[in-house]
Amino acid sequence: MMTTQAERAAVKMEEHARAMPGVHTVRRPVVDDGVGRLSADEDVFDLTYVRNRATASGPLVDPGTSVPIVVVPGGPGLASVLMYARFREAAVKRGLDVVMMDHRGTGLSRVRPDGTLLPREAMRSRFVVDDLAAILDAEGIDRAVVVGSSYGTYVAQAFAVVHPDRVAGLVLDSPMLEVSPTAAQPAAQSAAQPAAPSDRETVARYAAAVLDTPKFRSLVEDGPIAGASAGTPIPEAELGEHARILHEFAGPEVLDAYLNQLRLGKARRTREFLTSLGGKDFESDRPMVFAVDLVNEIAYRELGYGVVPDSPFSAADRFREAAAGYSPFEGPDVDIAAALPEYPGPIAVVSGRRDLRTPRPVAEAIVEQAQHGVLVDVPDHGHSALDAHQSVLLAVAEAVVAGRTDELAWNPGRWAGIPRSGTGNHLMGKVFRAALAWDRLTS
Repeated sequence: MMTTQAERAAVKMEEHARAMPGVHTVRRPVVDDGVGRLSADEDVFDLTYVRNRATASGPLVDPGTSVPIVVVPGGPGLASVLMYARFREAAVKRGLDVVMMDHRGTGLSRVRPDGTLLPREAMRSRFVVDDLAAILDAEGIDRAVVVGSSYGTYVAQAFAVVHPDRVAGLVLDSPMLEVSPTAAQPAAQSAAQPAAPSDRETVARYAAAVLDTPKFRSLVEDGPIAGASAGTPIPEAELGEHARILHEFAGPEVLDAYLNQLRLGKARRTREFLTSLGGKDFESDRPMVFAVDLVNEIAYRELGYGVVPDSPFSAADRFREAAAGYSPFEGPDVDIAAALPEYPGPIAVVSGRRDLRTPRPVAEAIVEQAQHGVLVDVPDHGHSALDAHQSVLLAVAEAVVAGRTDELAWNPGRWAGIPRSGTGNHLMGKVFRAALAWDRLTS
């Protein structure tokens, strides 16, 4: 049977990932009944994970005495083994012992031994939590510092709720907290006790306060004043998505420049580029990197991704369209918001000032509720340090492993000016600046 070039490339990527140092598998039940052992006829798959051990001591960490870090990326949909290889290389150079898994439904953890895809019913966050515990068991790890980014912070906090004795500390990068949208809560809420704003509502309100400016409003209502589209209003949802992306990756100055050039009809190529980026979170065609076809069952059934406030900054229409193929919202498997105040260990919360996906009010709420919470305020940064500011995330993880979490709050200015590294997102600001400059020259 003929194969396409893309299929051959995907096979080579898979072979390369499986051959990477430290890659292992642990056999897991497709649907975990909680018994803790596998029967001979049970439906199973091989969960793939990677462990890279430090070979030398770092500035704060001695790998001979410190606990490992378990890192869970965002999505859900991001794989770990291949995409974060350089992150792990940087971590081991700092003396950190790093464990990451390809989340069930992504990367090398998508199929049963016979090659059939995992079913949708295998996608539950409580199974993911048990997967992490099984990896720790396989590696003989009693306790670890659990590092989560974006969606990964939900998994990290859920793991701390279910297995508190196995968590030496938490690092929450661009965190989630209250996943249940108010709109999906029972209608019996009394007027005297209204529901607290959910993360989704907090995001929408915060983004509107930051982005809904007179320039934004004039483009939505009146359109550009020059160029081929002069006088044609720009769809509010489109411009809202563009504004959020630019604010996060390039900052308010670049966003302002984009709005000015749109007004003058000098941003056509940049606008097309931003539109092409807007749907990336809803695609599933990047083997070994990002796949949402299976794990979106968690996103929509448990985390309420499909129940979003109507806001030009929420991508509501895209989420609702994607949600149609998945189970309706039921609510989270683990109520992390209720359990958070009970967790006794240290929690370092990494929050970029430009983050509009999991913005500052969410991070502050976690720090306020935690027994031992510290806010790591990162200027000139948006969402997910794991993807766009890895040096900061590694420094924070190192401090928590070394038992020096409190020191993270002593000098907030230490995070300004640190060189960026990441999975490519850290370069997007330069890309947008270059696109706008090209539009100015050629429009």
